[in-house]
Amino acid sequence: MTFVVKHARRLAKDHDLQAVVVLTVAKDGVVTVTTYGEDTKKCDAIGKWGQGLWKYAVSLDPFQTVFGWGNNGTPKRITKEQVAAHEQTEQRAARSGDDPSDYFTRS
Repeated sequence: MTFVVKHARRLAKDHDLQAVVVLTVAKDGVVTVTTYGEDTKKCDAIGKWGQGLWKYAVSLDPFQTVFGWGNNGTPKRITKEQVAAHEQTEQRAARSGDDPSDYFTRS
């Protein structure tokens, strides 16, 4: 079953919440982020934040190594090439002064 916006809306209403973010991992390893906000402004805000969550928080470890993301639900090891690419990305971010975690706190 896919977690859809109507489920997030129900969760928000049942618990008197302004916004909801749900990250799900299906049996086949597919990862989704679903967001809901109680009005247009909150919906837009939490949706943008949810995209940052997807961009910066869904990593190979544990999503590939434990949940089998991209491998039909079968976990697989991270290759040496993937480790090297990740290290290069971190080095580029450090040189540019860009901190991905800032995405979550920017106004």
